[in-house]
Formats: sequence, C-alpha cells, structure tokens
Amino acid sequence: MRAGRVLCMCCGVVALAVLLAPSWADAQCSRGTRRLIRGERLFFRDTLQALKDAMPAPPAGWTVAEETEIRAPRGICIGRERRPLSIDFMVRYEPAGSAIADASVVPAPHHDADEVTGAQILVTVNAPRELFDSAVERVTGPGVPLAFRHARGDRSASFDLLLGDWSIFQPDDPMAAVEAMAHFDTDLAYTRVQSILVQVDGATAPVNQMMAALDVAALEQLLGR
Repeated sequence: MRAGRVLCMCCGVVALAVLLAPSWADAQCSRGTRRLIRGERLFFRDTLQALKDAMPAPPAGWTVAEETEIRAPRGICIGRERRPLSIDFMVRYEPAGSAIADASVVPAPHHDADEVTGAQILVTVNAPRELFDSAVERVTGPGVPLAFRHARGDRSASFDLLLGDWSIFQPDDPMAAVEAMAHFDTDLAYTRVQSILVQVDGATAPVNQMMAALDVAALEQLLGR
C-alpha cells in the first residue's frame, strides 16, 4: 500500500481503473490488443467469482455500494501472456441509506482520513510487487498470512495481506519505503494464480470486522489454481 493512500470514493474512477489496470500496466497496449481465448475468459470469470465469494458480508447496517463485475474483459494486450495474468477485484462498503452508498452519487473528493466513513477491499491477483510506507507494521497471529498494518488516525485503518511466495526488502534507511516482491514460477501457465495482494482500507470499525471475516483460507486455495 503506497504512502498516503486514502479510501477511493469516486465510483466511476474506481470502476474505470479496475477495468483498465492490466492494459495500463502494459504501456497502454503499445502493440495493440487481441481477443481472449477460452482459457483466459474462464480464468477471469472463475477467479473473479472466487474472489467475490471470499469477501466478507457487509457489517450490520452496511451495504455493498460497488463491486467489480464478474466478467472477462473484451480484449487483452498483445504479449500479456508472457507473464502471469493479473486480475483486480474491488468491493466498496458504505452505511445503508447514506448518499455515498448510492452508486449514482459521486461525492466530492477529500483527503482527511478522519472523515472516512466507508471501507473498501481491493484484491490484485498475480501482483508482482508492492511498496509500503516507512510507518508500516508487521501483523502477526495464528493463521495470519504475511500482513502489514499502516499507521493512520484513530478513525481509519489500513491493512495489506500478501499470499503466495513473497520476499520483503527492508532498507537500512528507516524512512525509506519497504518493498515486497512476488516470486513467480515461469514453468507454470500464465493463467495460474501465483500471488494475491489484498488491501483493506477505510473506517476503523468496519475494516477490523472485514479483516476478521475475510475468507483467507479460500483465497489461499486459489494459489496454484
């Protein structure tokens, strides 16, 4: 989770970013795009459905305001099959009855963590790396995978969970960013899940509930699938 990352509250921007993430990472498909083959379509649909099934139910009095649609993209960048295929899934929760919970309402953006009222989970399958700010803390406990908590105000919380084979690089400079690198097996098919990055961010109470209710075991079963 990058330094200063705040809860994204703009529905249209989030949906567009999730849809275009793989293409954007390929320099906007400089070689063009192609249609997906059947195996790729199944990988997208099956993986997205499994991610959705692993997400926690909304806390009492809350609702799902927005989530990624379970469908494969219309096209894919040429050459994308040269490395593990990445997939993003996002779900955003809001208190039931709030204006923000209505996907047709786009609230004004803000950057005050104390004003955060919602929460969101962003899952990236086959994430190659991630940078963390210097204030990150390792979370430990029975059944807890590689996880980090980020220093925030009393009213907001932020966690990252890394599933799969990762290496963590802690620089000597305590103010420098911490880097996580995923190790990919190049002998596996590119339509296999080799790493999963889960980012949970938002108001403290619902985030803590979601962390406890997230089906980590189901996510771990995706690895190598």
